[in-house]
Amino acid sequence: MMEEGRVKIDLVKVLILVFAVIALGLLAYSLYEVFRPNPYGNQIVIDNFSDYFGDAPRDDRDKVFAALYDIVESNADANSLKDMPASGAMIRDGSAENIYNKEENLHVGNFIVDMESIGQSYSGHFEWSSDVENIYFSGYVMLYVCLDRNDLIYGDFECRDIFSSDVTTKFPVTQNLPYTVEYYSDNYTNYTKYELFYDVNEEMTELTIRIVDYTGGNYQNALEKIKSFGYDMDDFKIEYEDKSAQEYWPKTE
Repeated sequence: MMEEGRVKIDLVKVLILVFAVIALGLLAYSLYEVFRPNPYGNQIVIDNFSDYFGDAPRDDRDKVFAALYDIVESNADANSLKDMPASGAMIRDGSAENIYNKEENLHVGNFIVDMESIGQSYSGHFEWSSDVENIYFSGYVMLYVCLDRNDLIYGDFECRDIFSSDVTTKFPVTQNLPYTVEYYSDNYTNYTKYELFYDVNEEMTELTIRIVDYTGGNYQNALEKIKSFGYDMDDFKIEYEDKSAQEYWPKTE
C-alpha cells in the first residue's frame, strides 16, 4: 500500500513539473516576442493583431509593426518622439477584413488601428502570399494612411501620410482616396464591393483613378461616387478593373 501511495505522489510531482516547464516555456516565448528585435527597425506592436490575422507570416507582421512606427514617427514632433509607444496599439473592433483570393494566391488585410496613449488612429492595408514574386501584388503591399476625420475617435491630430504632400496640392481629389464602398442589400442576399485608388505618373502631370470592382456591375455607381467628391472629371483619367469573375470572401471581424 505504501508503494502504491508513493507512486501516486510521484505522479503528482511529475505532472506539476510538466506544467511548470510548459508555463516557463510560454513565459520565455512571450518575453522573446516582446524583446525580439524587429529586423525592419523600430516597431509599435499591435496587441490583438493575431486575433484577426493569425495566418499572416511573422515577416509580414514585422513589416506591419515597423510601418506603424514609421507613420507615427512622421506625425510626431520633437517633444513627443520620446513618448513613442512600443506596444498598446489595437485593431478597432469591426474594422478588420481578411480576404484570400485563391486564384491569385493573395491575402489582403485591411483594418483601423487605434493608439489611445497618443490619441492617434490610422487605416492599415497589407498583402502577403506564399509566392514572394506574386504578380498580383498591388503597388501598396504595406501601407498606412490617415483616416477620414469622421472616423477619428480621439480628435483631429493633423495627420500626414505619403499622400499628404505635393500630390494633394496638385490633385485635391486625392484627399478622398483610397475609398471603399461595401454593403449588403436585399436582406443580406446581395453583396456589393468596389474600391477607388489613384496613381500619379512620375512627372506628376497626370492622375489616374482606378476603379476596382470586386462584385461587378458597379462602374456607373463608382463614377457617380467620384463625381460626388465635387471635382472636374476632366482633370483625371479613369481605369476600370472588373474582378467579379474571381472569388473574394470577406471575413469581417
